[in-house]
Amino acid sequence: EFALSQYDFLFGSAPTLDLEPDTGMPLGTVAAASALYITTAAPNRLYPFHLPNTRVDRELRLDLGPNWNLSASFSADVIGDYVLKFSRVVDLRLLKHVDNRGAPRYKVKVPPDDATDEDMELWDGELGVWFETVQWNGRRKIIVKGAKRGKFSHNNTDIHVGDELVAIDGRMVLDMTFAEAMILIKKRLSEVSDICKTK
Repeated sequence: EFALSQYDFLFGSAPTLDLEPDTGMPLGTVAAASALYITTAAPNRLYPFHLPNTRVDRELRLDLGPNWNLSASFSADVIGDYVLKFSRVVDLRLLKHVDNRGAPRYKVKVPPDDATDEDMELWDGELGVWFETVQWNGRRKIIVKGAKRGKFSHNNTDIHVGDELVAIDGRMVLDMTFAEAMILIKKRLSEVSDICKTK
């Protein structure tokens, strides 16, 4: 996460964002680094400002701080009332339907929190993943060799070929043999399957 704490002033130099007292403006912005800062304005206050003559359409955007997206651009040269929509910044890591493969490690929960009853009726207790061991940098790793189409791993998880199995229920796979890891996975899947059948 990167949050800029400064703009460049319209006429040079870098100001700290909240220069005006009593505005309640949080520090930081989601604006691009090339955005130019004009002023910080408190609610119901007017602040005069000067824009240079650029001989092109001059547009402004409003910023409410790092927790809000910028407003749409509006003309600085057309006098009138504008209605602007502001939306909160969304942390994609908190959305269940967004792929989390940007993270170096991720967890697969069986069954997932957002699995529907219909998803669980179709689940036959099989994860649908083939594993293999490889030697890499002097240590043994268990990696995903393949995933079966139509199975739980393909339809409900982010598991892909080449992913490394790091831990099962918090137990590090490095401390297990390949056979022990596979037995533990099958045992846990069987327990989950039994729980789902009794619901």
